[in-house]
Amino acid sequence: MATQLTLKEVLGKAVQKEVESRLLYIGLSQKVNDEAAKDALQELARQEQGHQNLLEQYLRGELAEGAMKIKIVFYSMYGHIYRMAEAVAEGAREVEGAEVELLQVPELVPDDVLEKSGAKKAREVFAHIPVAKVSDLADADAIIFGTPTRYGNMCAQMCNETVKFGKERRVRYFGLVPPAIFE
Repeated sequence: MATQLTLKEVLGKAVQKEVESRLLYIGLSQKVNDEAAKDALQELARQEQGHQNLLEQYLRGELAEGAMKIKIVFYSMYGHIYRMAEAVAEGAREVEGAEVELLQVPELVPDDVLEKSGAKKAREVFAHIPVAKVSDLADADAIIFGTPTRYGNMCAQMCNETVKFGKERRVRYFGLVPPAIFE
């Protein structure tokens, strides 16, 4: 039988791992000669410090107010990723106090092409899901992205939306918000 850990014990272990990762990145940054690699490693170390601070705030009870807001942002042409997003949302809703919201990114393919491919009819199943705006993500405690892949990359529709967020907004909204991705 597996040992049961309390949330506090799990978060304590996570803090230890953040410290280990940060120290690893700092150590590696001192050993490389390439300035770009050094800068990247130092940025990773700063991010680990931010994660550590966030976990420690949670452990002190400073972040425990209110419900946990989880935003699931997806793109789906024929409904496959939508069904996966629904399954992810169902699991997230099982967490006590979680407020889960599904959002989709806008379609880039012209309507006539969607019609010919049969995707327009397939998309009717999730037409009720609102289209995500950057402001929708501002209050998220966690963001989960769902996207099909195209030649190993996220689809153009999702890529287009993340580019729209802009660097400043990505850092503001995603810098300390734990992200997840399913494909």
